Amino acid sequence: FIVTGARRSEILNLNLGDIKIDPDVVWVNVRVSKTKIRKIPVVPNKDNPAARFPKYLVQWLKYCGDTKPNEPLFTSSKGGRIKKSGIYDKIEWMNQHVKLNVKLTPHIYRHTAATYDGANLNEAMLCEKYGWILGSNMVRRYCHFSTKQLVAQMIRQAGLKEEEIKQGKICPRCGETNNINAEICRKCQQILDYKKLMDEVEKNKKQTVEFEKLRGDYDTLKTSMEKMQKQLADISLHRQEMVAKEVDEIKRNKTG
Repeated sequence: FIVTGARRSEILNLNLGDIKIDPDVVWVNVRVSKTKIRKIPVVPNKDNPAARFPKYLVQWLKYCGDTKPNEPLFTSSKGGRIKKSGIYDKIEWMNQHVKLNVKLTPHIYRHTAATYDGANLNEAMLCEKYGWILGSNMVRRYCHFSTKQLVAQMIRQAGLKEEEIKQGKICPRCGETNNINAEICRKCQQILDYKKLMDEVEKNKKQTVEFEKLRGDYDTLKTSMEKMQKQLADISLHRQEMVAKEVDEIKRNKTG
């Protein structure tokens, strides 16, 4: 009851073939319902008392085998389908041997499951699982949430874990704890993402190498320019000396 949240009559009418076991989920096919037929997924969750993996059900199915899909899932001591009285006998036995603050009934199991799911599922999901009509008073009774639950849901949608949010981002350089969305450390102003940090370091190394190469090219070019300027100056001086000699030669010819 608490695993599926199904009604008593829905549980009583289940057959062996209504249970399908996949690697990550158990499907319960509710064929008989006072509201609507549906398939209820049961997902392993050790932290959810309303969705514990039904290991005993799986063992029971393995024992029964898959050759009789139309046989009842739960049987009485005589071999036929268990009846309402048989369910109450089992629950009454638990009431006598387990000390609880509330008397167990089939509806208490369904109520417990719906109370837990109401804090984690939206109205449409609750209606799909429990066979309610969307917008009914029944679903509104269980569909409640708090700001904390809203934040938790948004964290899950972001693909994060609450532990990661609480831990925050630890700066790889100074060890300061930062907000999970921060990219720069508030203390040392260093990049928080280690990969990005290494990429930035590698980028700076490449830029440094390129700068040193450019500086070397500049120094080589500067040396070449200075050498060229000296050569041009020498050529210019030589031409001036040649012109001066030619002028002197012309003057001597005229006076002679």
